[in-house]
Amino acid sequence: MCRYLKSHYDIRGMTQNVIKVFTVLFLFSGFFVSCSEKVQELRSPSGGYQEISFNNGTEVKLGPDSKASYSLSSSEMVLEGEAVLNVTPGRSFKISTPNGIVSTETGEYRIHSRRTTMNVFVISGKANTSNIDGGAAKELTDKMYAIYNGKNLADANTKAVEQMTNDKYWVFNSASIKFVLECIAAQYGISFEEGDAKLNKVFSGFVPRDDLQIALSIVTRSLSLEYQEDGSRYLLSNATY
Repeated sequence: MCRYLKSHYDIRGMTQNVIKVFTVLFLFSGFFVSCSEKVQELRSPSGGYQEISFNNGTEVKLGPDSKASYSLSSSEMVLEGEAVLNVTPGRSFKISTPNGIVSTETGEYRIHSRRTTMNVFVISGKANTSNIDGGAAKELTDKMYAIYNGKNLADANTKAVEQMTNDKYWVFNSASIKFVLECIAAQYGISFEEGDAKLNKVFSGFVPRDDLQIALSIVTRSLSLEYQEDGSRYLLSNATY
């Protein structure tokens, strides 16, 4: 009887030890998983780009002077600046910015978010956009864009999209002039004031991303506009020539 009790308690003790060992292994495995999913931050240089490859196949090209916070095992990212997003087939991806939220499906997208403005361009695919509080929601599909200024949906269009041929130029096709100016403002860190300018026009053509004076000259002259520079502010008016 004593021998039975001894063996019984030995087995019980072994069982408890095994449970302890597995518990420790489980905790350590969770620790390593949590470490591997640590949020990373990446900032691109003012004149260059950075690429991020997520585990789900999504590719992000971070634009100049931009910042991203992300985990490679996740399907979302926090963006400050500019990014080109290619979402792999059958997947979805979410980008949060200080000025709004973009939830995307399979496709290609370009997102600008600087100061108080967020621009979303759908090259292909479908995206649901909103301001930072979830309001002013808009569904975008192929060849659509939306501009958020603060919490307001400032402009949305189904006729044109910004399509990049390389990293130095935009190519606009019948784009709202407000849309074009927002792109320039976000790229060069400036702001525009309408003044007495009539901005109910559209623009088609190439605009450089690396020379502000040429960009302004191309856009304003083609649309019979003039501008006065005041630091980083540009006052627009109708041309007098």
